Amino acid sequence: MSTTLCRKVLARRSLTHLRISHSLSSPPGLFPRRRHTTSDSFDVSGDTPPPLSTVAIGNLFEESCVTSLSRHGMHLRRIGGKDDRGVDLRGTWTLPSSPSSPLQPRTRPHSPTTIPLIVQCKHERSKLGPKYMRELEGTLGREPSDTIAIMACREGYSTTAKEMVYGSPCPIALVVVDEETRLVSFVPNRVLKTVVPGLLVVRSQGRDGGVGMWNWDVPIEPVRAV
Repeated sequence: MSTTLCRKVLARRSLTHLRISHSLSSPPGLFPRRRHTTSDSFDVSGDTPPPLSTVAIGNLFEESCVTSLSRHGMHLRRIGGKDDRGVDLRGTWTLPSSPSSPLQPRTRPHSPTTIPLIVQCKHERSKLGPKYMRELEGTLGREPSDTIAIMACREGYSTTAKEMVYGSPCPIALVVVDEETRLVSFVPNRVLKTVVPGLLVVRSQGRDGGVGMWNWDVPIEPVRAV
């Protein structure tokens, strides 16, 4: 085969290959090119909200404590802020009275007792230890002498913390508020029982598992025991 004929054959084959490739290629606009964006790799439209900050969780727990304790005659307002001096909630407790004692009928009328109180709210993932109890004692020491203190948490208290509060010279109650804003535990120490000698705490036997509190007898002592 001569050189000229060989070139003609190769040229014809190349032209045929180009025609076949063009017929198999996609028509313009059938699959338009698309620019890559950030949303191609990350789903930014999901329904999962961002996690709450520690401050937001603490604020929500304080609101839960206000709701829970208000069911038991405690009229509280949130203090908060950097100048709260260790007081999260402040207000009064109007302890409701009952017409008769569980042991004997009441022989004289008795009006509800109003007690000034402060509350510290601690939303921790574990039981509170004695450090928080010491802080509460220091905070209560700056309050008027007829004020009582409540420590509120969600996970309960260590044995050491309970023993410290029980032997404290200050009137303190340990409270547990659950996720449904129920008051599931209210444990006053010995001094608080002397300040409010008629205090009766009854745990419900129903499904709610909450507690009820009443003042069965004499009114509050005006001076804190030390």
